[in-house]
Amino acid sequence: MTPATATVKRAVYDLPLAVQAPDEPPESVVDGPLLLHHAQWFCKLRWLVVGAMLALAAVGLSGCGAKHEAVRRCVDEDGNKVEDRNCTNPPPGSTHKYAWVYAPSPGKEED
Repeated sequence: MTPATATVKRAVYDLPLAVQAPDEPPESVVDGPLLLHHAQWFCKLRWLVVGAMLALAAVGLSGCGAKHEAVRRCVDEDGNKVEDRNCTNPPPGSTHKYAWVYAPSPGKEED
């Protein structure tokens, strides 16, 4: 026999399917209570997630975590508010010392 004309015999296996006993219920009936338990657990988890998201939304809308706005102000050594030009361009011969500070915005507290 030459390799070009040789026939290859292949092995064939017959695997029988698993046969259920006639008195045994089908698998779908057996898994029913387990599937129902999983569905109930998932619904509880879903409502926990919805509740957590609503709680976070309520906190976000309440302003608890809001940034506090601040404005830059020019003050003298006593902490009195003065005009901004004193910090950028102090008057010649002035004995006062000026500095920039950050204070709450006028909408939050009084000037």
